[in-house]
Amino acid sequence: MLRLRFAALLSLLCLPHAAQAQTTAFTYQGRLNDSSGPVNGPTDFEFRLFTASAKGEQIGSTVTVDDADVADGLFAVTLDFGARYFDGSERWLAIAVRRGDDTEEYTSLAPLQPITSAPYALRAGSAAHASSVAAADIAGIVPLNKLPAAVLTNGASTLNLSGSFAGNGAGLTNVNLLSLNSQGAVHQFGVINLATNLQTEADAVAALDIDGDGDPDLCAGGNSFSGAVFLFMNDGTGHFSPAGFFHAGFEAGTEITSIATADVNGDGRADIITGNGRAATVGIYTNNGTGNFVRSALQPIGAPSLSESLLVRVAAEDLNEDGQPDIAAFRNKAEHFLVLTNNGTGQFSVTTSEPYLTGGAFTLMVVDLDGSGPPEIVVGGADTVFYNSDGNGEYLAYDVKQAVWFSGSGDVNQDGRMDLLGLEFITGTIRAYTNNGLGGLTAGFSLPFAAAPTSAVIVDINGDGAVDIASVSGTGVLTVLTNNGQNAYSPMVTPAPNGVPYLLTAADLDGNEGFELVTANSHSYGLSIFRHRWKIGLAADGSQLTGITAAQLTGLIPDEKLSANVALRSGGNTFSGNQQVSSGSLSFGSQTRQMINLWGTQYGVGIQNGGFYFRTDGGSPGGNFYWYRGGTHNDTTGNGGGGSTMMALTPSGLTVNGTFVSASDRNVKENFRTVDAEAVLEKVAALPLSEWNYKQDTGSRHLGPMAQDFATAFGLGADDKTIATVDADG
Repeated sequence: MLRLRFAALLSLLCLPHAAQAQTTAFTYQGRLNDSSGPVNGPTDFEFRLFTASAKGEQIGSTVTVDDADVADGLFAVTLDFGARYFDGSERWLAIAVRRGDDTEEYTSLAPLQPITSAPYALRAGSAAHASSVAAADIAGIVPLNKLPAAVLTNGASTLNLSGSFAGNGAGLTNVNLLSLNSQGAVHQFGVINLATNLQTEADAVAALDIDGDGDPDLCAGGNSFSGAVFLFMNDGTGHFSPAGFFHAGFEAGTEITSIATADVNGDGRADIITGNGRAATVGIYTNNGTGNFVRSALQPIGAPSLSESLLVRVAAEDLNEDGQPDIAAFRNKAEHFLVLTNNGTGQFSVTTSEPYLTGGAFTLMVVDLDGSGPPEIVVGGADTVFYNSDGNGEYLAYDVKQAVWFSGSGDVNQDGRMDLLGLEFITGTIRAYTNNGLGGLTAGFSLPFAAAPTSAVIVDINGDGAVDIASVSGTGVLTVLTNNGQNAYSPMVTPAPNGVPYLLTAADLDGNEGFELVTANSHSYGLSIFRHRWKIGLAADGSQLTGITAAQLTGLIPDEKLSANVALRSGGNTFSGNQQVSSGSLSFGSQTRQMINLWGTQYGVGIQNGGFYFRTDGGSPGGNFYWYRGGTHNDTTGNGGGGSTMMALTPSGLTVNGTFVSASDRNVKENFRTVDAEAVLEKVAALPLSEWNYKQDTGSRHLGPMAQDFATAFGLGADDKTIATVDADG
């Protein structure tokens, strides 16, 4: 057995002169021993190049050296794998040998031998002195920093390109419409339209699926001191109808100052939680599945007051990560907020927070800011305090933002973290507070909203995949800022709500892309629903438009522009395939005419003045009429398709139930034979006569012979079941 005791890659025996052409070959030397000692004599070698010591992937071709001289175990061979494989990566030689006079398989030597410096020096030398290199001989990828500045690379940013583009841009994708100059083709990107007003008391509003049909409905409450929550049912298209109301509190002077929704008792139906102002209570009302709500709990939150307005805010979220919605609530004149922990059946235990640091509150949010556990509670008043749970049901303040309260949460900068909108009431502006990922907020860019903002939301209003921002203000203005996809916000023209908008919420009310906005307008001005609509004016012919909603078309489409598959009422239609009327009847009016044509006008069914007729072709083999019972259609003339032929009317005559019925015209008869009249009369006289009636007509008696007797006597007719008049009467 051969085994390799030592194999080392030495440098080249001699370096070529600078003026000589340098090749990619190099000399490999080593010692080869077998079981008896150093090998002597001619020996065949096989060399293969690999990417790893465990053979990995073979690269290049196999180099074979036959009858190499081996003396006292020492050998030296010249190898040439080319230069391209020596790019600085590790390379390993697999060596196999056999005696020079042996034709058997090679014996592989182990382990693989590492390639050291010489081939890499050859590569470096050849590349350094090369005046040009064919592109096909470049291995690997050229680094971007080795390319000239004039080369445009994928993923580059802040580019300034000169020149112009040719073509129609059909291959371009992901181009932001807001970044394009449409040359007048697109006049305006969209509008927010006031879709409807719902007359109700509304200082608070929330969207929920009341009847379980999958469409968000609305509930609203107001400040008329009636304590009523009004319900509105969605027909699935964003149109609402009143569905009654229920009393959230029977205490005198109850105001509904906030509403939250959640399935508090785990029955799969949306329930309602109300903040009851002057009554200073939190009401929990469960949905019985028929659109009616039953009070299941009424939690006091401080002392009621009939002399001054109280603000009670509620929010429903899973505060302890047990999968059940809990409730956070505060009253603006109290020193604590409450946490109502749900046991999973709609029963709540109450925990109070530590005293406010703000001296009162106006806004309440529950949002997971740090992404690491239970959500934080954000209470806003003169200042905003951030609370998180200590894990034992207690909430402790960990941050304060001065002179700002928060309304609206979402990812305004698309970094995957929840940001908040800060309503800075001193400056009258709204500012985006961005999340640092640890729950901390940094005051970011300001937004051009109207003064005195009271409520804001962050949602994708226009359905373009980027969140937009909307706000209402105490000055009676609804402002919508649309996101251009790069977190730059620009105002969209919006109409004024009905009355003074006090609270804003958003929901997909019609099932289309984007969210509708709903404002609760104080002073009994009800709810206003705003819907985004694309509004595009075209300066071109519209030949490239696709996906246009049919409901948005105006005018009438000319007949010649309709598909050939559309049937016109005025006629001239050609139908192919099988047509079926699933129910009802076909009516052809009262006009005297041929009504149904089959196979052109040669065969048809029609109405004459006082007559009903069938028309057949007069040619051969036409002019036939058949009446089949049962069977299926068959194209062969006179073939009943497995059914029985009840009647056949052809130019040769009429056959009814298999019996030929015709006139006594000599010209339609043949094969005449003389008969003995007396013998015939004798047979007729001998026929048995009976009085009888038909089974289908039991009231009519008849006299005569039977067909079976007639057939036995004369042997005439098509069968023994009938006596045709042609035979009986001659």
